[in-house]
Amino acid sequence: MWEGPLKQKNSKFNGWKIILYCTGFNLLFEYAVRGINNLLVIPLLPILLFSTYFAYFTIFEDLIVRYRLRDHQAMLLGFFIGIIIMAFTGGQLFNPPTNLQFLYIFGINYRDLLFVNIFWWSLFQTVLTFYLVNRISPRDWDHPQMGKGGWTLALLLLGLSLLIFQLNPHVPRGSLVGYISMAILVGVFGYLSYRSIKNNLEQEIPKFEPSKFYDIIMISTIVVSAFCAIFLIQDPTMFGASTVNRLASLIIIFLGLILGIVVILYRIISKQPISI
Repeated sequence: MWEGPLKQKNSKFNGWKIILYCTGFNLLFEYAVRGINNLLVIPLLPILLFSTYFAYFTIFEDLIVRYRLRDHQAMLLGFFIGIIIMAFTGGQLFNPPTNLQFLYIFGINYRDLLFVNIFWWSLFQTVLTFYLVNRISPRDWDHPQMGKGGWTLALLLLGLSLLIFQLNPHVPRGSLVGYISMAILVGVFGYLSYRSIKNNLEQEIPKFEPSKFYDIIMISTIVVSAFCAIFLIQDPTMFGASTVNRLASLIIIFLGLILGIVVILYRIISKQPISI
């Protein structure tokens, strides 16, 4: 008699638990480069970062359950949303690179766009984050989906967070050409994301497949991120509008690049999707 209501309650909580775990991992990833000392320097920043990631993963979790996304579709969607977040949080999308200046085209920093969106936003901060969280707390595919009200609130929260980031005068702004280029990129990748997932409703619910390889990758990432956040906090420098620690940033960048290439090659060679 009690099984139905109890299952419904647990199912509803399952979705929020996944969102909170994803948000928590990404905050760790953020403070791997910022350092835990940065929590005191800018006390409101953790709240702003939390609201941004919370809104992002609320939207993403709903799309995964609604359209039964696969890893390549999540990568594409993460790239699409990442363009917008890169433009309005730290402004890296518009900030000219100090090297490889030939990759600064029509007001867009393609060096940072490709690295950050492929290796960080799409791969580690989305696909591998969902793998890790589902390894810890398996998804209940019956948990409730968001309605129009939920989507409105999530988009408003994300929009408000990006707006508050823009109040920082140190965030690089784009030129008119840069904003037009960004709009074109958003349109192209938004359309590709839509085309990729529009027919997914007919697909079966994907089965979660644990992998020791991805377990090692994510455990290594957590250990290195925690070490950087706690111990490598003595050489702060400005990166765009953000205060980061130089050595920690270099380690996280190389970690993301090397492990990212390894993961992509393993995914291609094994032909086994990363469960999200």
